[in-house]
Amino acid sequence: MGWYISEGSSFVTPPNYTVSISQKPGEKQDEMVALLTEMGFQPYVNDKDIIVSNKQLYECVQEAGQGAHQKHIPRWMLMSSAENLKILFATLMKGDGSQAQNHYSTVSRQLADDMMELCIKLGMHPVVHFENGAIYRVSISRRARLWTNRESRTVEPYDGVVYDVTLEKNHILMVRRNGKPVWSGNCGTWDGGREKAPAALCRKVITAIDTGSKEIPIWGDGTQTRSFMYIADCLKGIDMIMHCDDLIATPINLGSAELVSINELVSIIEGIAGVKLARRYDLTAPRGVAGRNSDNSFIKSVLGWEPNTTLHDGLAKTYAWIEQQYRDRKAGKRTVS
Repeated sequence: MGWYISEGSSFVTPPNYTVSISQKPGEKQDEMVALLTEMGFQPYVNDKDIIVSNKQLYECVQEAGQGAHQKHIPRWMLMSSAENLKILFATLMKGDGSQAQNHYSTVSRQLADDMMELCIKLGMHPVVHFENGAIYRVSISRRARLWTNRESRTVEPYDGVVYDVTLEKNHILMVRRNGKPVWSGNCGTWDGGREKAPAALCRKVITAIDTGSKEIPIWGDGTQTRSFMYIADCLKGIDMIMHCDDLIATPINLGSAELVSINELVSIIEGIAGVKLARRYDLTAPRGVAGRNSDNSFIKSVLGWEPNTTLHDGLAKTYAWIEQQYRDRKAGKRTVS
């Protein structure tokens, strides 16, 4: 099937059902002829094609599509064993792949997607490029870890629909962005009730100031304790962990050890905003667990580092950003959703 996906075509000229695989004389042609003969077929060979007239074979290969633009890997093949996937990969690369097995080319978008899935399941790192509006190139690296360099990150203006994916607790999702596979967690925002506590409380303080309200609603009684890590520390920690051989397949905490209650968190934000508000506690709202913090003894022993941006410094930057978003939205400007 791998040979057919890369090099084959099929057609019917009653009463013949024909499968043709393009391959010039040589080692690869000899290999395909030997395989077809072993399977009980009688291939006809010329200087550019291997041709088999057989209805059973014709119906079998239809699962992978007829023309080059419709080619794909059948789902049952992608769900096969690791050993079968290795054979499939090797065969596909002998067709439209490079000799070093680090590039694969196709005009079928679906086949490019299927190749990406196949590579990921084999522990490789594929990236898909669409070149000249005509052909898909799958670049394949044996580096299994999925990450992006800080230098390659850009902010792209976007005015379309943003879809939110909610995952089960402690789960992540592999998604593809711009032809690259990346890991993604739950989506979040600075407003709308889906924020974490720091963003939610920043927004509530900003709203109270803007509307002239003298109070702030707080979920629970405010005694819950948490620790909050600034995003720059989070990114740095992830990068360090992913490049540490001692932490391969090893659970590790990445978080701030600076414990704070929700009431204390409100006080810090009030100090940043220069305001003092009455607190209205909603005891019917979700309050989460009573306390949660990060034990950083292990990460410090392995990396010699732990998140070190103070809560006040991180909140000051966060508050300023959310305040600008709030003002921009009120002015009818585009904001982060």
